Amino acid sequence: MSTPFDVTITALVQTTSGEGVLTGTVSFFENGVAVSNYQSLSLVPNAARCTMSLPGAGSMTVTATYANDGNFTGASDSSVQVVNQGTTSLTLSPSSPVNVGSKVTEHSGVISGVS
Repeated sequence: MSTPFDVTITALVQTTSGEGVLTGTVSFFENGVAVSNYQSLSLVPNAARCTMSLPGAGSMTVTATYANDGNFTGASDSSVQVVNQGTTSLTLSPSSPVNVGSKVTEHSGVISGVS
């Protein structure tokens, strides 16, 4: 079972000339689907942020789209976010020899997670 965790994605919007004030908005998409509560965000300043919950190991494509504001054209950029599987460990006990007739209690387990 994987454990979800949050990641914050920042979209930085700049003019190609470095001059002018951007007044458009940014919307975020996960694998092509609009991310709820992260549509038409105002830039503060020149950036918009989206916090989304990653379900566990795997990958997803995050896209941010800047809507034009009448003075500057729109723009879009995508990034693939990859979450690798965590490592696991297994230990059996006792690890040393025991005598015949001795009571032995064995414990084993696997711990897994997302890194």
